[in-house]
Amino acid sequence: MRRLTIYPTTTLIAVALFIFGGAGGSHERRGEKPLPEMVRVPGSTIKNGGEIAPTEMTVIDRRQCVIQSYRSQVGVREATGRNDGFDVEKYLRSTGFDKGFAWCAAFINWNLRQCDSKSAGSAWSPDWFNTNTTIYHRGKFNYAQPRGGDVFGIYFPSKSRVAHVGFIDKWGHTTYAQTIEGNTNKAGSREGDGVYKKFRHKKQIYQVSNWIDSF
Repeated sequence: MRRLTIYPTTTLIAVALFIFGGAGGSHERRGEKPLPEMVRVPGSTIKNGGEIAPTEMTVIDRRQCVIQSYRSQVGVREATGRNDGFDVEKYLRSTGFDKGFAWCAAFINWNLRQCDSKSAGSAWSPDWFNTNTTIYHRGKFNYAQPRGGDVFGIYFPSKSRVAHVGFIDKWGHTTYAQTIEGNTNKAGSREGDGVYKKFRHKKQIYQVSNWIDSF
């Protein structure tokens, strides 16, 4: 008759860890770092040739996400010079418009939405400046200096309103701010043909709003 051998509980646990956990135990015991915690941030994938969809990503600062997003769009051009083209039309769709409309404000809205930031949701430039968001007005700071990711507006006397908006990319301590703007050109027009990096004299900047940290 075969005798039944009964092993201590601790021995059985050790065997199970060896079989299912590998000879070296956990990943940390083998010198491997555990995977970083992942979270779902709506619309945070940076452009890769199409509409940007929600994706798994590591936790990153929302402001840095916005900066990365709009920088990735530099070089976008209209298809025929009539406020059209694949990228231009996706900006406009984020505000409920189709091709053919001025899109500098839609460019702002689309990039903020990629990082789940609050936005005006508007293609109308004046809508991007209100008492809750405006941090700079005609040379005066409200409560903070402009930073990358903030929205600037240029006032046009001929229209009696802010009629062009873009992103502050770097404010700095010089007389010029580095910007990234949609629907402009090399000359800095408000009716341009693409997304450009520009240098704007700070006296030209009428207002700056912070939609990332406001409310």
